[in-house]
Amino acid sequence: MKLRFALLTLCFALLRPALAQQGTYAPKLWENWSVTLSGGIYHPAVYSFTGELVKPSFSLKMKKQFTPVLGFLVEGDGYQGNRRLEHTFYDRVMVLMGGEFNLMNLFGGYRGQPRMFEFETKFGIGWGHTFRNRKRLTDENYLVSKVGGNFILNLGAKRAWSLVLQPALLYDLRSTDAQHHEAYNINQADIQVLLGLTYHFGNGHGGRHPALIVTPPAPIGPDALPQVPDRRSASTDKTLQDTLTTLKSALEQQEQRISELQTQLQNVGAEIDSLTQGREGVALRPQEKKVLESIITFRAGRTTVDAVQFPNVERLATYLNRHPRARLTIRGYASPDGDAELNAKMAQQRAEIVKTLLIAQYGIQPERITARGAGVGKEFTKTEWNRVAVCTIVE
Repeated sequence: MKLRFALLTLCFALLRPALAQQGTYAPKLWENWSVTLSGGIYHPAVYSFTGELVKPSFSLKMKKQFTPVLGFLVEGDGYQGNRRLEHTFYDRVMVLMGGEFNLMNLFGGYRGQPRMFEFETKFGIGWGHTFRNRKRLTDENYLVSKVGGNFILNLGAKRAWSLVLQPALLYDLRSTDAQHHEAYNINQADIQVLLGLTYHFGNGHGGRHPALIVTPPAPIGPDALPQVPDRRSASTDKTLQDTLTTLKSALEQQEQRISELQTQLQNVGAEIDSLTQGREGVALRPQEKKVLESIITFRAGRTTVDAVQFPNVERLATYLNRHPRARLTIRGYASPDGDAELNAKMAQQRAEIVKTLLIAQYGIQPERITARGAGVGKEFTKTEWNRVAVCTIVE
């Protein structure tokens, strides 16, 4: 009991600072499951290694990953009986429940996708059953435990498959004392080594992400914000009305921008035709083509994305996932109100928060996104409309 309590206390102490340092948003219940099929051998722990005592074992494990560090498992093991020893004379099975702890993510931090090589520790406790196979002797049921580790080699670009080496100690917790208390006794333990193949089921974001971690930029203190009255906070109705007005104005600006770009495209096409007329075989270098532009608006003095802007972010992510060669440029802007240095900082943070959401929540590769602050915006005629992040996709 003391050992189990110490293990649980240690796990809680390790997990608490890791979760406190980062904002961790766990996936849905049906996401991030994996199944592992393993085979290997086991040998009594208190005897010198000899081939006569080695017997085969196998394992089937289902696991749910809640965070980059913590996973919950249900595992079933089978062991062929070893006729040379009393406590392993008959065939046995075990069903255990427990947890696995990813030490690479705990101490090295989670990078948005699994590493190629990872190491986990695990602890499980459950039910053991021995098949006596005799008329006079009934089968036995008892408490068992497993303590071990996982050496994991993740395979493929999306890390969907893993090769796992699993050394472990198996404990029959039955005690030989008069009170028959459960105890971790090395004399009733076996050393097990399994080699397994794991398949990780994907999630709604098109990849394998043990958890989505979003670390937003450091918030700006209230004393540093420009003293600009926010009339939209007067009431809920006023806020919704202003939001709709802003979105409508942004849409009109986009339609006007599209019309201007179409006109420019027609002019460029006509100019190219005039330059290449009569020059057969002239090769023109292809230029980058702007295919989509979206605007994310922000409230006064804010650098976080409001819920009403999430459809615009998801629109960008959907296009990038469908077009792997496309790249995104994000330019953050601020209104001219307030201090110039503060406005430049807010412009940079508005671009970075949109990039962070695309990487963490939709699995977009960081190298496909360029985010930069563009200072005070002059895209729109009204001052408050320039609190935006302009997102442009090019191919």
